Amino acid sequence: MTAQDLENLPKAELHLHLFGAMPPAFVADQLRKYPAKRVLDDAADRHRKMFLASSHVREFIETGGTAERIPGLFRFRTFEGFVASWIFLWYLVRDAGDLTRLIDGVAEGLKAQEIAYAEITISAVEQVMQGIPLAEVSPANAINAPA
Repeated sequence: MTAQDLENLPKAELHLHLFGAMPPAFVADQLRKYPAKRVLDDAADRHRKMFLASSHVREFIETGGTAERIPGLFRFRTFEGFVASWIFLWYLVRDAGDLTRLIDGVAEGLKAQEIAYAEITISAVEQVMQGIPLAEVSPANAINAPA
């Protein structure tokens, strides 16, 4: 079997977290809707403290959270830094429309990579904590994956 044969085989994602697969273009779009400084202002006190204590998230916010700086949001060196980035991303998905656009963006990325099968983890509790009604979080109600 050649490398090309392997590349041509169907691909699968067996454990993919929705927020971990958030496309950079989606992040950029959401930052226009919810600028980084607004995320900081809207964050719960414990999250705000976490963002400011995490040098890469703090720098991202202080420099305006522009599209060019998105890669820096994912350059963490500690587990605490990872958690700060992950929770920061929560604040970019605030309603069912945001969630649907995220799911669509991830689905489009999987399609572009020719992924034939994906098991995507959607942590409903995160979205409910952001104020999205549970009925609107249900993948059956939210997925509009491209054919």
